[in-house]
Amino acid sequence: MMKSKVLSGSAKRKKKEQQTKNILLTNKKINNLFRCIRPEANGSAESQSDITPQENLLDISTNCGIEEKLTEEANGSAESQSDITPQENVLDISTNCGIEEKLTEEANGSAESQSDITPHDNLLNISTNCGIEEKLTEEANGSAEIQSDIAPRDNLLDIGANFEIEEKLTEDNMVKVNIEETTTELNSVDWNLYKDPFFWPKNMPKSFIECCIEKGPDYFQNLNSDFINSKRSDKNFNRHLTLAMFTRSLPNGQKCNRKWLLYSPSEGSVYCFVCKLYGSNRESPFISGGFDKWKKSERIGEHENSLQHRNATNKWLLRSNTNNSVNKELCSQISAETNYWFEVLKRLVSVITFLSSRGLAFRGKEEKLNSQHNGNYLGLLELISEYDPFLKAHIEQYGNQGKGNPSYLSKTVCNELMTIMKNSLSTFIINEIKECKYFSIIMDSTPDLTKVDQMAIILRYCTLTGVEERLLGLFPIKDHQGQSMYKVLDDFLEKSELDIMNIRGQSYDNASNMSGQFKGLQAYVKNKNPLAVFIPCTAHSLNLVGVNSVNCCTEAVHFFDFVQKLYNFFSGSTHRWNVLINILKKEEKNSVKGNSSRLLTLKSLSDTRWSCHAEACKAIVVNYKQILTALKSMYDGEENNVTTLDAKSLWKKMVKRETAYMSLLWNDIMERSNKTSTKLQHSNCDTMKAINLLKSLKCYVLSLRDSNSIYEEKIPNLSPEITIYYSDEKQRKKIKKFPDGSINEEVLKGKNKFRVQTHIFIIDKFVSELNKRISAYEYIGDHFLFITHLTQESNETIDLSVSTFISKYKNDVDITLQNELVQFKEYWKLCQPSFDPADISQLFSWFGNQSLEEVFPCLFTTLKIYLTIPVANCSAERAFSKLTRIKNKYRTSQTQENLDIQMILYSENDLLKSLDLNDVLKELASSKARKKKFN
Repeated sequence: MMKSKVLSGSAKRKKKEQQTKNILLTNKKINNLFRCIRPEANGSAESQSDITPQENLLDISTNCGIEEKLTEEANGSAESQSDITPQENVLDISTNCGIEEKLTEEANGSAESQSDITPHDNLLNISTNCGIEEKLTEEANGSAEIQSDIAPRDNLLDIGANFEIEEKLTEDNMVKVNIEETTTELNSVDWNLYKDPFFWPKNMPKSFIECCIEKGPDYFQNLNSDFINSKRSDKNFNRHLTLAMFTRSLPNGQKCNRKWLLYSPSEGSVYCFVCKLYGSNRESPFISGGFDKWKKSERIGEHENSLQHRNATNKWLLRSNTNNSVNKELCSQISAETNYWFEVLKRLVSVITFLSSRGLAFRGKEEKLNSQHNGNYLGLLELISEYDPFLKAHIEQYGNQGKGNPSYLSKTVCNELMTIMKNSLSTFIINEIKECKYFSIIMDSTPDLTKVDQMAIILRYCTLTGVEERLLGLFPIKDHQGQSMYKVLDDFLEKSELDIMNIRGQSYDNASNMSGQFKGLQAYVKNKNPLAVFIPCTAHSLNLVGVNSVNCCTEAVHFFDFVQKLYNFFSGSTHRWNVLINILKKEEKNSVKGNSSRLLTLKSLSDTRWSCHAEACKAIVVNYKQILTALKSMYDGEENNVTTLDAKSLWKKMVKRETAYMSLLWNDIMERSNKTSTKLQHSNCDTMKAINLLKSLKCYVLSLRDSNSIYEEKIPNLSPEITIYYSDEKQRKKIKKFPDGSINEEVLKGKNKFRVQTHIFIIDKFVSELNKRISAYEYIGDHFLFITHLTQESNETIDLSVSTFISKYKNDVDITLQNELVQFKEYWKLCQPSFDPADISQLFSWFGNQSLEEVFPCLFTTLKIYLTIPVANCSAERAFSKLTRIKNKYRTSQTQENLDIQMILYSENDLLKSLDLNDVLKELASSKARKKKFN
C-alpha cells in the first residue's frame, strides 16, 4: 500500500512537469500568433483591453505563477472549460496557472456571467487551462475537429483543447482589427424606429452601442409621448406612466432627472438605457420585456440603486467620455483627419460650384497639376493655392502622386462630389414639390451635337415665395411617339416617388406627338389623370400666328424676302458693313433720338426666334434714310460690277412705296407681338393673364384695320426719295374685251388696291389665327375666371365659373369655397392691400405672409392649383440653350450621366449656391478619414 502511494506520487510529479512544458510551449506559440497581427490591430486590441465582453473583448488572462498542486475542484473547472461548444465562437485558452485558493463571490459571479455571452458579442476570450491531460480523449479530438471547420465569417478563432497551434496563420484566419470594423457605419439604420427601445436588437453589435452612446439617452426617452399605451388595469383601477417617474427626489428635497429611464411608445413600458447596453442580468425587466408595474413604481428606485445598474452606469460614463477612453488617441486622430479632409472638400466644392454655375468645362488634356493643359478644375485649384496656404500645402504633399495615394484632387473624387451635389439638389426640389403637393410637367426634346435626342423634364410648382420651374433631368430618347415619351415620364415620376395624380397641368409645343388629342403625350397623361389639363405653349402659338401671317399674301412674302437680302448684302462683306456703320454713326443722334447708345443695325430673320422679325423691321424703319444713302454710295462709287448691280437693285426696291408701307405696318405688328411673347415666356405669368394678353393683342391688331391713311401719312417721314405713287399706278389701263362685247375694267388700283388686297388681308389673317389659338384656352376661362374677380361683385358668369371649378376639382376643394369667397371680399375691403388682386402670384404670397391658409383653406388650394398650371414650355427651350454650352463641339465625348449632372447644376445654379452641403461633406470626410492608415 505504501509503495503504491509512492509510485502514485511520482507519476503525479511527472505529469505536472509535462503539463508545465505544455504550458510553456503554448505560451510561446500564442506569442508567435500575436506577432503576426498588424500593428494597427495590436493598437486597436490594446485600446479595447478595458472593454467588457459585450464590447468585442480580447481577454487574455495568463496567470503564470503555477502552484505545484491543483485542487480537484480547479481541475474539474479546467476540464469543464474544455467542453465549450463551437456555437459560442470563442477562442478559450485559459491559463489558470496561479489560481488563488479563494475567489470572492463577486468575482465568481462576474466570471460566470462572462461564460454566457452570446455569439453576437464576437468574444475573443483566451484563457489557457493548464491542468489538461497529456492525451486527449477521442471525444475531445472530435470536438476540436468540429471547431476547425467553422467558417471564417463567424470571426471564430477557437482552440479549445488542442494546443498544436500552427506557427503561421493564413490571412483569412488572421484576426483583423481595423478602424472600419470597430466603427461600422450605420447609414442604413432607421433611427426613427430605434427611438423606441423595444425594437433594439437583443444582441447589440458594438457599432450599434457606439451610435447609441453618441446620440445619448435623451434621444430615446420619448418624453413628448402621451403615455396612452402605458395604461395598465389593476382590478378596478387604471394606472399610467407619469412624468414624475422620470425624476428622482433627493434627501435634501431637490429633484434630478432620470435620464437613463427610456419609454417605449409601442409597448407602454420603460427600460434602462445603461443596463440595456452593459447590464449583466439580461433577464431583468429593465433590459428585456420592459417594466410596467406602475403599482410598484418604487422598483424603479430599487433598480437605480442596484449594483448592476451602478456598474453599467460606470461603463457608460467611461465609454461616453472620450477624454478618459482608451480610444482617446484613435478618436483624436480620426477627428483631425476628418477636419483636414473636410477643409479640402470645402474648397473642391467651391470650385465645382463656380464652374458648374457657368457651364464651363472641367478637365483638359492632362490630369496633372502644374500643367498648362490640365483644364479649369485643376487650374482653379492652383490659382486658389497661391493665396491659400492650406491648399498649397495639400497640393505639395499629395499632388501628382498617382493612383493608390489619396489626394481628393482626381477626377474620380470630382465626379463623386458632383453626383452628391446633383442628388442633394434634386432631393431638395422633389421635397419642395411633395410639400406643395400639386405640380405640372413641361417637356420638350432637341438633338444635341452627337445626334442624340435629349428629352428635358421640367416640373412647375408653387411655393409661398413664388412659382418655380425646375429642370430635373435630361433623358435620351429614340422613339418620338407619344406612348414612348409617356413611358419616360412615368419611369421618372416613379423613381422620384411623385404621384401622377397630383399633376394639375401640362404644357408642350404644338407638335402632334405632344399635343395630339388621341395619341399625343398629353392624351396618355390625361387618361391616367383627367385633372392634368393640357395648355398649348402660348409663346409657340403666337409664333405660329406670325408664321401663317407673313406668308398670307404676295406682298408680305416679297417684303421679308427683301429684308433678308438687304442683311445678306451688307453682312456679306466687311467693307460694305463698315460703309453702313459709318453712315449710321453720322446720323446716330437723329436716328435714335438719344433714347439708346447702341446702333440699330440690320438683323437677320430666324425661323424659330420671331423676335428677330421685330428687330429687323425696327432697324429698317429707324434707319430707312441712312440705308438708302449707303446703297446709293455703293452703286455710284467705285465698286465691282456685282456689288453695283446688287446695290442698285436693292435701292430701287427700297424706294418703292409698297416697301415703305410694309415696313411701317409690320414694325407695329411685330413690336407688339414681341412684347407680348416676352411676357408670356416668364415663369410667373399665369393662365388668365396669358389669355388676356392674347386677347388684348388681337384687339390692337384689329384696330389697325382702318389705319391705312395713318400709314400713308408716315411714309414721307422715312425718306424723301420714296416714290409718291404705287407701282401699278404708272401702268397703262388694260381694257379686256370679251367675245360677247363686254369690257372688264380694273376697279381697284394703287392705294385702294394695296389697302384691300394687302393691308386688310394681313390684319384679318393675323386676327383669325389669334382667335384659333385663343380658343384652345377656353377651359381656363370656364374654370378659373372667378380668380381674377375675387374682390368684385358676383354675377352670373362668375358664379357659374365657381360652380364649374368645384364640380371639376371636387377632390381638392368643397362647397365651402363659395362661403370663403364671400368672406374674403369683406376681408379685402377691411385690409385694403396696396397691390392689385388680379396679380395672383402676389396675392398667393400675401396669403402666406398673413397665414390665411387656415382661414380660407379652399381658396388657398384654388390659388395654388391655378398658379401651378403652366402657360408655356419656354423653360425647356432655355434648358436647350444651356445644352449648347454644356455639350459643344469640344465636349461631345462626355457621358450621358455626366451631361445630366452638369445640366442640372448649371440650370439650377441659384439653388446650388444656397445649398448647404456641410453635413454631406462631413460624412464623406469621416468615411475617408477612417480608411486612412495611421502610424
